[in-house]
Amino acid sequence: MMHVVAKTHMGATKGNAQELGRALARARAERDLTQRGLAAKAGLSPKSAGSISRLEKGFGGIPHRSTLERYLRALELDDNRRRELLSLAGYAEDVATTANWDAVVRLLAECANPHPLKHLDLEALGPEALFEHGHLLERFQVAEAAVTLLRVAAGFRSKTDGAVARSSGLPYALGISLLGADDHFDEDLAARWESGLALVLQTGARVVEVFDLGSDDTYAVDFVTKVLRRLAIAPEVDYQARYFSTDPSRRSPANLLVAPGLAGLLFGASRDADVGSGPDLALTLRAPAGRQEELDRPGLSFLEGQFERIRRRESKRLLRVFSWPWKVEFGQDQAQKALEWEADVAYDEESEADHFQVKRGLTRLLVPQDIWLRRVQEAWQGHVEVLDHLDRYAAYRKQRQRAFMSQLGRFHHRSVATKAAIEALVDHGDATRLDDMLAGPDRTPLPPDVVRRVLESLLEHMRNGYELALLDRTEARQLPIFEWAVKDRRAVYLEVHSNKSQLRIILQPDALVRIFRAYFNDFWQRLPLAAKNQRLVQQYIRDQLTRLTGTA
Repeated sequence: MMHVVAKTHMGATKGNAQELGRALARARAERDLTQRGLAAKAGLSPKSAGSISRLEKGFGGIPHRSTLERYLRALELDDNRRRELLSLAGYAEDVATTANWDAVVRLLAECANPHPLKHLDLEALGPEALFEHGHLLERFQVAEAAVTLLRVAAGFRSKTDGAVARSSGLPYALGISLLGADDHFDEDLAARWESGLALVLQTGARVVEVFDLGSDDTYAVDFVTKVLRRLAIAPEVDYQARYFSTDPSRRSPANLLVAPGLAGLLFGASRDADVGSGPDLALTLRAPAGRQEELDRPGLSFLEGQFERIRRRESKRLLRVFSWPWKVEFGQDQAQKALEWEADVAYDEESEADHFQVKRGLTRLLVPQDIWLRRVQEAWQGHVEVLDHLDRYAAYRKQRQRAFMSQLGRFHHRSVATKAAIEALVDHGDATRLDDMLAGPDRTPLPPDVVRRVLESLLEHMRNGYELALLDRTEARQLPIFEWAVKDRRAVYLEVHSNKSQLRIILQPDALVRIFRAYFNDFWQRLPLAAKNQRLVQQYIRDQLTRLTGTA
């Protein structure tokens, strides 16, 4: 049985320091590195050689995962050896976290093709259907009251055009913090809850929903599917998903539902409640009718203030949603959103870590900056809404490209693309799968000299450590309709394309970054060897260059 050392680091469940030390020493010897050389290659101070010596002798306990990862990257281990050492340290490889990936893919497809959720044909209700103030509800009444509040909020919002939210002074019409309580609804009640929330979203109301991420990565995927379902219903709505950045305080109510200026529910559990069940108690709170009544029963204002505390102090954004940039019909606000996306991605790219991408076309950063800028200025000539912001956009792109190139060879940079997109680029100058900005509003083909520079840049990057897998038409069928990338320890970036909607989404919780990284590793391992053999991929690119010369 595996021995569990006393100094296992927090985050490592079961580890064997002696076996880990011996395995690390063997890997270091295979690379002909001294302990000081390993520390230097890992970007650590020379004093870290002492820590490596103690670790190899089994005296230092289990190191922090981030430190161990730096050693493994410096040793340039393959994925199997890397998993072996992580397992010896007691760090899980997160393989099980991809179980619900199909649900994420399906719901992202729905985001790209939004549709109203009307499978139960629920109608909005008027305020007369609401509960009275100050009642204690029990058992089945609790969930019924929650669904009723959603339907009333939707009806009130559609009739008042946001007057409720404005009268409360809060920037949203509905605040939700259920700590996973809706996961315990039965099938019928869960469908009614989703339909009621859909009614609110369809009115264009601003909704803020706070989730408890917990420690289960698979559950993290589950609640991401909830968020994507909301975006699929009404992606244009200002829907903000958040997650608790600290454990929800037991001393402060965190399980509540509030429609500011209208009503709310404060949930709880009785002593007889089953372990793992949803709340079976709820206190009802309604907006007072007048000033005197407000003085007599300030309950709803307390609930509004509590949700504000959760929103401002105890939670962070789960994701950020951006509309697709640089559409001609978009105005100043959309251009600003596009710049916010570029700024966030440029900042994250500077973080030194592994980078993985799945995209039908080649990465945008392969195009040299001077060629990119000249081409974009030509393609978007006359489009003031784009050119007015081009300097800032170009600066963020240059920042990303510089960070990308500086990390090649020191961190894993792997991408999956399709041969069809490269052949369309060579045969027709089709840049739509490469960079929407390069393609321009009229989808003007790229000239052969620009295509040549892109392919030559790709070969140069591959010689410097960039890895590319290319899928043929049959293999490409397994790719989702969206493109995505993950920057280890930073964020996940999703781009969803369709004729109806174009969205860019940034996911930031650490658990979700681990999930997407684990999925990419699993996906890469399952690729055919010919698709990811770097010698064969480079030969294919050289063949395309030859074909490009013949075409020209």
